[in-house]
Amino acid sequence: MNLGRCASFAHEQADWFAFNFGTAFALLLNIYVLSKRPSLTSSLARPATDSAH
Repeated sequence: MNLGRCASFAHEQADWFAFNFGTAFALLLNIYVLSKRPSLTSSLARPATDSAH
């Protein structure tokens, strides 16, 4: 009888973790893209030589 509650609790924890992981990943991706945004056109022209900054 307690097993169903435990399973539903684990499912809620998994959903919460997936949601937070997705949110954190999207936030980090936005920060990465925004930090790369000023040199986006130049990095398209020369991909690997962007360490001159």
